[in-house]
Amino acid sequence: MSKQSARDQLTLHLEGGEDVNQFDAVVRAAGFSGATGYIIDARQMQDFLGALAVFPISDPVRLSVGTEFPDGPLLSITIQPADRRGTLSVHVSLAADDDRSRKVSTHFRCVHSDVEHFADQLQIALGSGGTAVLAAAEFLG
Repeated sequence: MSKQSARDQLTLHLEGGEDVNQFDAVVRAAGFSGATGYIIDARQMQDFLGALAVFPISDPVRLSVGTEFPDGPLLSITIQPADRRGTLSVHVSLAADDDRSRKVSTHFRCVHSDVEHFADQLQIALGSGGTAVLAAAEFLG
């Protein structure tokens, strides 16, 4: 594994069409990483993006993909308020699509501008393919 960044982060790569997108997700957490891929309904992603557009985020925003599996979703993202200063808490859990017992999860903090940038990247990726990254804010530790 390369040491590009020591910060915990979520990377989503989308490719696809108007109604359904293929996604690849990578999570890095405290020196560990995991990856999975699956399909996601474009409507589900639009709903997630709509919830991320609310400022300030006051209720948890969730995205779960691959929920039809009995042992839990392939990818679960929750973004919610962490404190009264506007810091956000991000929890990501990811299971490998070929071996569901292999899982990685991380919990990190970021700020609204990080989420806004992530949402902008996702919106572009949803239309034409691309990558979006949400990483722990360096100054929050």
